[in-house]
Amino acid sequence: AVPFMLRQGRMKYSVSAGRYHYPGSTNLHSPTFLQSTIFYGLPMNVTAFGGMLAAQNYHSVAFGMGKGFGDFGALSVDGNWAKADRPDGQQSAGQSVRVQYQKNFASTNTNFSMASYRYSSGGFYSFSEANALGSPAEYVNNKRSRSEVAISQGVGDNGSVSISAYTQRYWRSGAEDRTLHIGYYGMIKSVSWGAGYFYADSTGSK
Repeated sequence: AVPFMLRQGRMKYSVSAGRYHYPGSTNLHSPTFLQSTIFYGLPMNVTAFGGMLAAQNYHSVAFGMGKGFGDFGALSVDGNWAKADRPDGQQSAGQSVRVQYQKNFASTNTNFSMASYRYSSGGFYSFSEANALGSPAEYVNNKRSRSEVAISQGVGDNGSVSISAYTQRYWRSGAEDRTLHIGYYGMIKSVSWGAGYFYADSTGSK
């Protein structure tokens, strides 16, 4: 099932607060933030959820719903609305929508996740993208869409093979990222080990 699916009547929530630091830089925004999420199990194998993130320069709310279909897996749809303050004193607002499907094959110990797709409008910035806006002269290559697929297959009692891939497109540059990862992971007694192949490519940037 989709990871956040809950049984009817069950509830799960979280609240966190902190200060954001942009990876690899000390010169960009470092705002304090408050984040919360809540999930609730409804009848007919449906789970609803919502969330919010608030900071000095950024506000977002998210809502979603997942539906379990028994032997046919689970499907979820969620949306996120966000508003970010730009260095030029203006604001950018936009929406992002994601669809996910996941299916576990218990008889073969296979986990198959497919048709995970996110589309974001041109004015939508994630929290990390909004904090990368360093000055009015700069722009951030915010994401337009992302498609991904992942398969994990158990091998024996202590091993697994995983394959994952995604493509990601951007609004302003027209660039496209593509990655592929294939790996084998196992355990010998109490020692975990793994070996894998990783491919990444970026094209079309201006």
